[in-house]
Amino acid sequence: MRDTRVGIAAEQLPSIFEIFAQLPPGHDRAQGGLGIGLSPVKAFVQRHGGDVKFLD
Repeated sequence: MRDTRVGIAAEQLPSIFEIFAQLPPGHDRAQGGLGIGLSPVKAFVQRHGGDVKFLD
């Protein structure tokens, strides 16, 4: 599956799967939240033998 939405800045990619990772405050697409969304997604997928990664 591929996400073709607006995207994440390249400098944010190395930490985006860490717990509590968020875009910098004031980012025009930021909508708040705790920043835990992608961390459990990656853990869940890996526990089932898959992987989550960014594609160029």
